[in-house]
Amino acid sequence: MKRFIAAFFVLQLLKFLVGLSMQWGWLGQPGINVWERVPITVVLPTVVAWLVALAMNRVQPRRVFDSRVKQPLTQFMFGAMAGLLNAVIGALSTMVLKDLTMDLLALVIAAAATACAVIVSIPRKRPGRCVQCGANYVPGETRCLNCFAEKSQAAAGSAETLAG
Repeated sequence: MKRFIAAFFVLQLLKFLVGLSMQWGWLGQPGINVWERVPITVVLPTVVAWLVALAMNRVQPRRVFDSRVKQPLTQFMFGAMAGLLNAVIGALSTMVLKDLTMDLLALVIAAAATACAVIVSIPRKRPGRCVQCGANYVPGETRCLNCFAEKSQAAAGSAETLAG
């Protein structure tokens, strides 16, 4: 999950830097220093996406977020996808809205919605299936026959229970 959030944060930082270099109106609202907007435009959406990812992974665990899965690029790409969607929606909504309170609300809603949308598309972790590839475990085997990943004790126990 660290790579997912890191990619999300990087895209939010890029959104801020692009807006700063292009002098977009949403960065220079009256009475607010441009650098005071960093916590609002970068940190706030990242924290919201992190909390949404934690909550969704607790309710329905995702294979990509399992510590045994060695797919750093996949985790990073899902985070980048969520960050890019949020950057576009967040920048457009804050350009339209001219109130700081509404900007905060729009950024929080955009971060939560984009994180949810992307995390829902990630395959879930299911009992009796390999966390690496999602294939069904064969009872009695110590490795997945599809990708040869080691079964954990919990997964092996649940595979035996499902099979017999």
